[in-house]
Amino acid sequence: MDFREVITTRRSIRSYSNEPVSRAEVQDLLVQAVMAPSASNSQPWKFCVIQKEEQLADLSNRTKSFLLSALKKMPGLESCRDNFVDPTYSIFYGATTLVLIVCEPNRPSSETDCALAAENLMLAAREKGIGSCWMGFASVYCNLPEVKAELAIPEKYKIVAPIALGYPRGNFAAMEHKPPEILFWNE
Repeated sequence: MDFREVITTRRSIRSYSNEPVSRAEVQDLLVQAVMAPSASNSQPWKFCVIQKEEQLADLSNRTKSFLLSALKKMPGLESCRDNFVDPTYSIFYGATTLVLIVCEPNRPSSETDCALAAENLMLAAREKGIGSCWMGFASVYCNLPEVKAELAIPEKYKIVAPIALGYPRGNFAAMEHKPPEILFWNE
């Protein structure tokens, strides 16, 4: 698959098979992630990997409970209520791996740098036939101090990009994208 095909066919996957992503494959994706640019070459990212099925299920269930209890504070999530109460719904969509990309947020550009590493990771995954999805629900819950402590993530760190990884279940089509909206072009 050439680079253009990787970029144009990458999409967020929300249905995964139960085939595990191997430790070697995840390690290779992390090597590709750290090739991302960073401010002053600071490379502020750190990685946490969860592949235990029961831990992913527990984390999903606790995240759903937390978000359900927080709907009054986050009314934009009201449309997700049915998913939060559904015992069969996983916020990770059955992915076998969760990679948490974390950083010290008080460093200049560290969160942006982690987002760049996340994009590298997701593009590298696509090239290998591995699906990915940035899990926004997980970042809300996992950044709670008690959850970070439970996950052995130092309190000073922020989880910037929780990325689900797994082999897609079935085929999927590339998403339609709008053309670039150029506000100005000075020549």
